[in-house]
Amino acid sequence: MIPATVDWNTGAWNEPPAGADAPSILFCADWAPVRALEQPIVERPGSLYSAGVRAELERSDLRVVNVETTLLRNPEARRPIVKEGPPFGSPARAVEDLLSAEFDVGLLANNHTGDYGPEGIRETRTVLEEAGLRTTGTGTDQEDAYEALVLEVGGHSVALVNFHEGEEGAHTERNPALAGWDLPRVYAEVARQKAAGRTVIAVPHADREFFPVPAPYGHAAYRGLVEAGADAVIGHHPHVPRGVEIHKGAPVIYSQGNFLFWSGQRGLFRRLGFMVRLYLRERSVGFRLLPYRIRPDGLVLLEGRERQWLLEQLQSVSGEALRPDSVRAYWRAAMDAFSREEWLRDATGMEFTFKQMQAGEPLGIARLRTRLCCPAHYNFMTEGITRVLEGTHGDSPPELVERVRRWTGPDEPETLA
Repeated sequence: MIPATVDWNTGAWNEPPAGADAPSILFCADWAPVRALEQPIVERPGSLYSAGVRAELERSDLRVVNVETTLLRNPEARRPIVKEGPPFGSPARAVEDLLSAEFDVGLLANNHTGDYGPEGIRETRTVLEEAGLRTTGTGTDQEDAYEALVLEVGGHSVALVNFHEGEEGAHTERNPALAGWDLPRVYAEVARQKAAGRTVIAVPHADREFFPVPAPYGHAAYRGLVEAGADAVIGHHPHVPRGVEIHKGAPVIYSQGNFLFWSGQRGLFRRLGFMVRLYLRERSVGFRLLPYRIRPDGLVLLEGRERQWLLEQLQSVSGEALRPDSVRAYWRAAMDAFSREEWLRDATGMEFTFKQMQAGEPLGIARLRTRLCCPAHYNFMTEGITRVLEGTHGDSPPELVERVRRWTGPDEPETLA
């Protein structure tokens, strides 16, 4: 019988019995040779994977990673697009790090693949594919970009459906080869692959960053993927690990946190994450979460008390916390983590945006476009200022506000406790 809830003592659900021959796929989140990790990834490929992480990679039948950068043969000769957030352009030879870890698939639907425009997207895909990795999330045109990548894994036909929301996600006409936030099209592809008898795994790169639970729009969208036919949903982009729910018999993982990605910002949860080992079982899937800590010298699996501590934190934002009413309550608490004065001053980011626009800076226009077109920014901004206007700001339970602040805050102790 398939369990209804996750076993938080082990971080597993519907795991095959010991000794059972069940093929598995290892899903890893954001990989990017930037900031503190740029030099070791590029100059010493493979040096950042601890023995424990490497062992998990080696025991997998298929290894999937989100490539959160462009890979360019001559980055200095390229000019990035104007966008909010830093552009990521990495030398093509960084692909050697992915090869050292024996990754098989690179996910490309994210908010950095388009940082150097359509040519950067094509070059990144070419670099990966010439190195032997399969890719998904981009294509020769928009129709091709949304088409699932179909693979045979241990006798199972598996379809990966990869799409994203990021800054450029609502502007797919500008990057026609990138799968963006077109939910009807994504749901149709999930349903098409399910009707073909495949195990369908949706891998979105989306939702509001840093908060402990998804935004209501993301929560509904991810559940919608299951209702369209997905056997599992595995999300990333929020830069912090989030909880898990079993929706209509399918696991929905709302964020793995970062992988080999250094945020450059303090905060305990920004330096924690987990890989997902997804087991392919007859007529179902199962999984185990594999937590780690991200350090400048690499990824280290959590063990003992530290591992159990993170699983307890994930449990606290799973289950009941992922009911629609609870998600809405957390969303309001995330807004109330900013004071009314901060909302009036610049919690929306618009004060700085308009100053840039008045100075004739193209970045100001790009920031405005992001806030109007990216669901994560638009929903948070409009709902937050509405709460201030209607006088409901600050009415969230203090314990929810404190949990949000702890998840997003700068505290970073040496040991987890």
